[in-house]
Amino acid sequence: MAVLFKLSEAVAIGLHAAMFLAVDQNQSATASQIARTFSVSEAHLVKVLQMLSRAGLIEATRGRGGGYCLARPAQDIRLLDIVQAIEGTLEVQHCLLRHPICHNRKCILGPLVRNINSQTLDYLKKHTVAELAATLAASEPKKNGEVIQRRIKVT
Repeated sequence: MAVLFKLSEAVAIGLHAAMFLAVDQNQSATASQIARTFSVSEAHLVKVLQMLSRAGLIEATRGRGGGYCLARPAQDIRLLDIVQAIEGTLEVQHCLLRHPICHNRKCILGPLVRNINSQTLDYLKKHTVAELAATLAASEPKKNGEVIQRRIKVT
């Protein structure tokens, strides 16, 4: 089945990892814990975590008892921050094609593509990692990510 809107796997992993860390901000988590929880490649996850770390969104502690944690409160991290840390600056696109063919003519889809992209960008700007974690917490009590392990899988 084709998908109209799709984030990269790296972005999906980044959003899930940040939400996992937001569930209990007083407790760090290892890459292997996060990778097992979402059934993703630990090597891919580590690359994503490095990007988030370079952007100042998470912190890594090495050694025994080390792991990853959010670098600032979850309510201060917008979903857009995570997406841009991984994908770079986002722009509102007006065409589905890499090289637009309509040029100065009216798009056959009208404003649909621009509107969808604008709404998506607005959503990512307005919503935070804390909201992702709160949505999960509202469905069940949490205990250091155990709820996440039972309920969410990256597909």
